[in-house]
Amino acid sequence: MAVDMNVKELLVIGDSDLLIHQAQGKWSTKNVKIIPYLHCHPEKNYIDPIEVEIKDQHAHCFQVDEEPDSKPWYHDIRRFHTTREYPKNATNGQKRALKRLANHFFLNEKILYRRTPDLVLLRCVDATEMTRLLEEIHAGTCGPHINGFTLAKKILRDGYFWMTMESDSIRYVQKCHQYQIHGDFI
Repeated sequence: MAVDMNVKELLVIGDSDLLIHQAQGKWSTKNVKIIPYLHCHPEKNYIDPIEVEIKDQHAHCFQVDEEPDSKPWYHDIRRFHTTREYPKNATNGQKRALKRLANHFFLNEKILYRRTPDLVLLRCVDATEMTRLLEEIHAGTCGPHINGFTLAKKILRDGYFWMTMESDSIRYVQKCHQYQIHGDFI
């Protein structure tokens, strides 16, 4: 809204007491990663301005064509099941987490399945298949344009899984023009 109104300077007052008190030295932080961000103007009692870059176009993304590193999200889990090897440069904590996480998955030849507590197997899908499932189940031939939580549950009932399915479903529904217009009537 501030950008649309061509505002050049904006004072934001919010829940920043913690940061301001730390910057003024009244409180201290145990997290050394925060210290570089605590530069403050004690006479004005506010934090340095943040530079905001304004793009010509909105950056909406309706689908993910590929993973950032061209590997599916479950690559390390599948590789661990196949070779029992950890990713290079993995810390001991990351190795323990991967081993614990891998216990919830089942590899059948090249297809990875997520095992639920009641022993149902859900097929793990990559970003391309995820996009296709969201489109088809939400707005496809028989798509009822359901809300995000219901969409995620329906995808689970249909036997598919990915780690961020609930948040991806909600985001997908928020970008669905028909649902935003007719959602109350559906």
